[in-house]
Amino acid sequence: MRSKFEVLITKRAENDVEEIWDYISRDSEVAADKFIAELLDQVIKLETNPKSFPKIEENEALGVDCYFHLVYKSYRTVYRVQKDAVYIVRVIHGSRLLSL
Repeated sequence: MRSKFEVLITKRAENDVEEIWDYISRDSEVAADKFIAELLDQVIKLETNPKSFPKIEENEALGVDCYFHLVYKSYRTVYRVQKDAVYIVRVIHGSRLLSL
């Protein structure tokens, strides 16, 4: 079993992170910077044993069984594991359902 996975972020997930920063920065750019740094610190955990986090409920509706999520505060980092890489596909508010 591979002990370390490469974590890659899709353009759509990058856009999600930018939108989160924009939203938080309306009140405080310092708070936005801090939140994004903390979020990314959590994402680094996916380098080791990414399948230890829960699968998302939307898998069934999407007709797949390949998406997991990592929850940090009110946000879900949705990803899939493929061979030796973890692909971050979305970073969305926890109250939202995944749409690809």
